[in-house]
Amino acid sequence: MTKQEFINLIAPAAVEAYKKYGILPSLTLAQAALESNWGNSAPGNMLFGIKWTKDCGFGWQLLWTKE
Repeated sequence: MTKQEFINLIAPAAVEAYKKYGILPSLTLAQAALESNWGNSAPGNMLFGIKWTKDCGFGWQLLWTKE
């Protein structure tokens, strides 16, 4: 995925987060790019390493990291 493709993919959610939480889309995009290596290191689209919780409405994954 190119950097532009990554931006195009993430931009709608970044704009939605801005409308809901007031977080600038540019900040969301920058952090997503940084934490996921432009989407290349984000299995399952887990851009921010968000943790799963019971009854959140989504499935879960078990991934090992080297942090």
